[in-house]
Amino acid sequence: MEKDDLLVLLSGREFAWPDEGPISVPWDRSNQVYLGYNNVAALTVLAGKRGWEASNINDKLGVYVHEEADMLCLKVEMKVKTTAFHAFLLLTDLQLRPQSCEEVEKADEEETIYHIKCTTVNGSKSRDFVVLLSKRQPCKDGDPYVVALRSVTVATVPPDENCIRSEVKCAGFLVHEIGYSTCKVSYYNQVTSGVLPYVEGNLAGWSKSMEETAMSCVAFLEQDLLITQF
Repeated sequence: MEKDDLLVLLSGREFAWPDEGPISVPWDRSNQVYLGYNNVAALTVLAGKRGWEASNINDKLGVYVHEEADMLCLKVEMKVKTTAFHAFLLLTDLQLRPQSCEEVEKADEEETIYHIKCTTVNGSKSRDFVVLLSKRQPCKDGDPYVVALRSVTVATVPPDENCIRSEVKCAGFLVHEIGYSTCKVSYYNQVTSGVLPYVEGNLAGWSKSMEETAMSCVAFLEQDLLITQF
């Protein structure tokens, strides 16, 4: 099935998948402050969009999609029985996740670059991502903890012929405290062609892998064991 055919199923009408071109931006220490700020700002804008449509909801999680012009976005909301700070600490360490993940460079206490290798999908080559993770704690009461991700290019991690180098435009988590030892963890992703293979089956109704992954994330955050593919 082609991407356009899939997105007809998702939305009930034709969705023009954009010619993305390069998404990654070059990273070095001279522009790290600018990239970190924009990484967090992009996630905040994505989270603030209106018109999210529910794909699946239960008492612990909800899956939503947002379609706008040439952009398809995903949101997964999870209710977790732990403090927001504890969830934030666990989500900011990508090396806790089951796929291969290496820290490339720690720019400072808030910005880290990771190289992630994901499992194969539908018999294709495995995919890899080089991402900048920007984390922020709340500035004032009511603000969320932020874990923002976007693809960057670094000379020390060139493309590997054994992997399909894929890109993340805007993704990450917002964590809100909602009560005593309870928080809401919201995952967002502005879907790119590189990310699509990991979500298309669920959004088109072929599988429940996204809900299963989200419930594994909840279990990790509540029991200190991470089994998530986000």
